[in-house]
Amino acid sequence: MATKKRSMRKVPLFIETRLASIGNEFHVAVVKRISHVDIQSGLYAHAGLVWQNGQVAVQGASVISPNSGRFARLNVDGQEIVRRDLPKIDKVITFINPRLFGIPGNSCQITQVRQVCQREYLPGRRHELETAVLLAGSDFCIVRFNIKKTFSALEPNIDRELLFALNLLQEAVKGINVFANTATTEDYLSTIHVHWEILPSGQRETNVSLILSHFKPRTPEEKEELERRINERYDFFETLHPKHIIRGTGGLNGYMGALIKDDIVVFDHLTPGNGLYILFGDWEEQSQRTKTDLLANGEEGKDYIRITHNGDWQLRVQNELSRRYVS
Repeated sequence: MATKKRSMRKVPLFIETRLASIGNEFHVAVVKRISHVDIQSGLYAHAGLVWQNGQVAVQGASVISPNSGRFARLNVDGQEIVRRDLPKIDKVITFINPRLFGIPGNSCQITQVRQVCQREYLPGRRHELETAVLLAGSDFCIVRFNIKKTFSALEPNIDRELLFALNLLQEAVKGINVFANTATTEDYLSTIHVHWEILPSGQRETNVSLILSHFKPRTPEEKEELERRINERYDFFETLHPKHIIRGTGGLNGYMGALIKDDIVVFDHLTPGNGLYILFGDWEEQSQRTKTDLLANGEEGKDYIRITHNGDWQLRVQNELSRRYVS
């Protein structure tokens, strides 16, 4: 299974972006491609995905064992929250000073009033984890894991409740996402299959509008910044003299890129905080791989290179491409 990740302190930006486009009612879920070897080894037994009688089997929805991790324990036992967002309150503290004025045996009781943060106890939510096999292959299967609850963007404390559910799912199966409560099997599968759309050459304005259509900016300022970023990336990709400008769909929604050669693709996500990737390998084959397999299981430096957007990152991309191939 993937390396353990730290818990999230806030809802990730890509989750907020998806929520803006899927409506008020939604599910916290994730879709993963899992090998039979991992299932046979028991890596997902705690999530109800097991190997029985020579085949994959799914057990019913259940509360994750509190022994599985911190959030699984809080899900059962509840938690106490320090409310630093509320005014502090007076708390009377009483203790015994055994050496009043430094004299042994000269003890007295001391009472103090201190300002402390308010605390709130939240009982265990007891969220259940539900597992479903969406597609079965010869040596793998595509599986959906979801918290068995329909969340509403209008419910009280939704940010807190969503963050807890995301951390619970991340801890359990090392992945998170959100889906509309009306999502179909095809909607779930679309988040793991990689699809690229080749954009028509010589139609810059149309292509930029098409890329922009995936996003739902909340303010005119956000839209203006997004358009600036798309145009900047578009201009940069054209300096690489690509065969085609491309955009991701399905599991790679929000990505745009440049097909340099049939075995070299540069692609970049337009949400801040994501890196740019240079992908190596047969285009027809790589474009059919799942997003998880593409980036999590590939060997960095051989199958792909990740370049962060700091310093002269454009020059680093150009240098890497010059080093990898001759036009």
